[in-house]
Amino acid sequence: MAMVFVETLDKCFENVCELDLIFHMDKVHYILNELVMGGMVLETNMTEIITRIEDQSKIEKQEVCEMPLGLRVAPVQTLYRST
Repeated sequence: MAMVFVETLDKCFENVCELDLIFHMDKVHYILNELVMGGMVLETNMTEIITRIEDQSKIEKQEVCEMPLGLRVAPVQTLYRST
């Protein structure tokens, strides 16, 4: 399972490094939550995990609203898989 986590991080960040983990902790947590939640393994298929992450990114891009003066505000709400 650890190997799936590392390989998924590598695919999502395109050659992951320590700085990716530090500056994108929210995305790292989302990926980990796709693998494990409440101590139970939810998914080990890397393709399925990446598909869900891409879907989440699309939703976040759709929800970003334009503010006056060109400011962008991302919504607070995020999508988590419920099982």
